[in-house]
Amino acid sequence: MRAASDEQLFMEALRGAPLAAPVAIGPGAGISARAPDGHGRVRGCCECGAAFRIRHGAGRLFCQKACKVAWENRYTVRGRQLMLLVMAARETRDGTRGKPAAKAAGRRAAQLARDAMQQWRDEDAAAGRASAADYFGLAWAMGYRQR
Repeated sequence: MRAASDEQLFMEALRGAPLAAPVAIGPGAGISARAPDGHGRVRGCCECGAAFRIRHGAGRLFCQKACKVAWENRYTVRGRQLMLLVMAARETRDGTRGKPAAKAAGRRAAQLARDAMQQWRDEDAAAGRASAADYFGLAWAMGYRQR
């Protein structure tokens, strides 16, 4: 028996459900599919997983502004926590370069960064949010480029 694809699972979650009501579709919710009524496209919100109709801009990844703000706030906090750790790890090549104290700091920073990223990945999966990789893939496909 073949495993169902994300799009098949997405469409099963939408069948028979009015689009006005949130439909939780779980992690990786950013996929897009044709609406059950055949008009337009539907995507799952990257934050809450609710199905929403893509209206004017196909570039929408969130069902409402509150979801977008929550996502951006969480990633701002995570970025601030992670940046110093990643920089220290990179400067010491994960603790393999530099003076003994810098090596120890680099090893510890690399481990703390990996632990934090794993914890956040698990939290996102438990909350039904799209993974960072899914979000970035969608955003990149829609034209996101770092400035």
